[in-house]
Amino acid sequence: MEELVKTIETNHIVGVLEQIQKVNYMIDLHRLHNDESMIKQFERQREGFLEELSSLFVAIRIKAELHPLATV
Repeated sequence: MEELVKTIETNHIVGVLEQIQKVNYMIDLHRLHNDESMIKQFERQREGFLEELSSLFVAIRIKAELHPLATV
């Protein structure tokens, strides 16, 4: 019989959120030093983590279109 309730991968979700937090820190750090090349690299990593997080939400039937906030 098909499983009606899927287990929530809380550890995986929290892990991805922690990775996003670390990448955000690195983006801010490189912004201070005007290192556009590294900023772009970390922004691509963040996009990947946001996609991964969205797919984890789909597994529990939540549609989330996640985008980073614009920087000031």
